[in-house]
Amino acid sequence: MYCKKCHTLLEEDSMICQKCKFNNDNNVIVKNKKDLDNLDKELKEGKRNHDYVFPSLIILAVITLAGLLLYSIKDTKSELKDIPLTTTQLIVEKDTKHEFIFNNIKLYYTDSFGSATSTIFLISNAAINITFRNIDITEYQQLLEANECLDSKLGDITAKTYAGDNSYSYLFMLNDEYYHITVNYTNNYEMNEQVTNEINKILNTITIKKSSK
Repeated sequence: MYCKKCHTLLEEDSMICQKCKFNNDNNVIVKNKKDLDNLDKELKEGKRNHDYVFPSLIILAVITLAGLLLYSIKDTKSELKDIPLTTTQLIVEKDTKHEFIFNNIKLYYTDSFGSATSTIFLISNAAINITFRNIDITEYQQLLEANECLDSKLGDITAKTYAGDNSYSYLFMLNDEYYHITVNYTNNYEMNEQVTNEINKILNTITIKKSSK
């Protein structure tokens, strides 16, 4: 191969002309050895600067992303802090069960209700309640005859049920004792679906109280 500038025959595998110092590879004119040395120095410094700039850009990008992530987490925590009560807490409180015992039967009610000796009542409106009575066989028979009773179930207990004015009742016999359970409410508006479901859940927890002996 000959030099593109002075047409001198180049040495094998050499792109720099030994006579005029012309770089036949990139068409850069090199006038003398000093220019060749300066060119080599510039190329090396350019590579060195590139080696520093590229990692710096990566580090800057990582720091920026980390800052955005921390801000997002902080903002999320702030939003959660403003919530007065989480759904999980509400469910846990609502599902807390309290035991109610009347003679030989036992039931469970949640925090929305309270209880007295023979009554489980809605805390927000005590007029909505469940009353428990023991009756004798005579009254039991009279109630069955006086009302249109339907077969029903309270948990695993077979019972008879009938409707009254702003109430509905259950009759059953257990261990030679007769029980009369009545759900009372003031009007249909207050006895909404949610309250009705809660009361049904309470009644369906009924079990026979185990003997302490």
